[in-house]
Amino acid sequence: MKIDVHGLRVHEAMNLIRFSIDQAVARRELTLEITHGFHGGARIQHRVLRLSAVDHPAILRVRSKIDNPGISIVELRWYEE
Repeated sequence: MKIDVHGLRVHEAMNLIRFSIDQAVARRELTLEITHGFHGGARIQHRVLRLSAVDHPAILRVRSKIDNPGISIVELRWYEE
C-alpha cells in the first residue's frame, strides 16, 4: 500500500499514517510505503522513522527507501487483536 503525505502538516500526516497502517493490516499487506519528500518532508520523515510496535502492534520495522530518502517503508507483521 502506498500513501503520499506531501503538503500535510506533521500531525495531519501522522494521523493519515496511523489510519493507513490500520488499513494495510486489514488488507493483510506487509508494507506501507510513505512518500513524504526529502527536504520539505524532513520533519515527517523524522517522526515516521521513530515509529515502532509501541505505536502500533503491527509495526515490525521502519526504514528509508535505499534509492529514495523521500520515501519511508513501514514493514508490518500480521497479528490478531
